[in-house]
Amino acid sequence: GRSFSSRRVTALQDGRAIFTMSSSFHELEPGFDHSDPEPLDVPSPQECPSFIETIEERYGDAAIWHEWDALDVRYVGDSTPGGGMPDDPTRRARMRVWVKTTAALPDEISIHQAILAYLSDLTLLSVATLPHGVAFMSNQLQIASIDHVMWFHRASRADEWLLYDMESPSASHSLGLSMGRLFQNGQITANCAQEGLIRVVADRPPLS
Repeated sequence: GRSFSSRRVTALQDGRAIFTMSSSFHELEPGFDHSDPEPLDVPSPQECPSFIETIEERYGDAAIWHEWDALDVRYVGDSTPGGGMPDDPTRRARMRVWVKTTAALPDEISIHQAILAYLSDLTLLSVATLPHGVAFMSNQLQIASIDHVMWFHRASRADEWLLYDMESPSASHSLGLSMGRLFQNGQITANCAQEGLIRVVADRPPLS
């Protein structure tokens, strides 16, 4: 039989569990292989503005996003009016970015997968707010990730450009669901999904 294994990690704070992660591992083996193709007519990273530039142009303050300065993120477009993506009434919340690390990485696949897991959280939940006319990092929203899941399908390099294609099929009762696909070399390298809190509030202190 082929080798499968799993691990469970629980993080504690002041003696209370605040985070639980379950991981499953599978040895690579031959088998069926297909992938949805990378979306067509996507401008190259060099043709796209940086994500920081886009945030500053829209909202005036991108300080919180400098947490991600180890990543080079280029904004392709989203489904808001003037956001640069064709209108599709059947998919109201969509966003695409190009992303890679700013520095070269070692060859170990585990390092690249760890970076992909890190960058998968960058913009994903914000897609659930796009149809609603409120800035994701504004003081009009209380936000928090609740569940995040990721599947790695093919080896890829986090220090080479990946297209992150995201959409949110549903938001209700102050919760938003978003899903994303990471493409490299024309194939899907990973999928992810996230549910999070997107609660409208009258006012809260700005994030810093």
